[in-house]
Amino acid sequence: MRKSALACMVGVGMLLNSPTLISQVQIVKAEPQVAACLALGEVRASSGYGKKFGWRSLAEKLALRQAQQRGATHAIVKEFKPQGAFNGIAALRIFRCAP
Repeated sequence: MRKSALACMVGVGMLLNSPTLISQVQIVKAEPQVAACLALGEVRASSGYGKKFGWRSLAEKLALRQAQQRGATHAIVKEFKPQGAFNGIAALRIFRCAP
């Protein structure tokens, strides 16, 4: 394996285990749970390129991080779209709800 590929894999692993990646955005199952909230739109995140068996989890964590950066408190998973066998994209609808 090339050093750059190994460094990339180690970097992604460190990113996922980083405390700054832990999102405070709550995933809800249905629209009624966010009916009184402000809709902020949609975020999409890719798992990146590489053979990742857990690409859904990776893409979801990255999308939740984006949602948090945009001020979201809640999200609904819109879709997981495979990009080949081992990669893909997570799309979330995001909302800001009053405390």
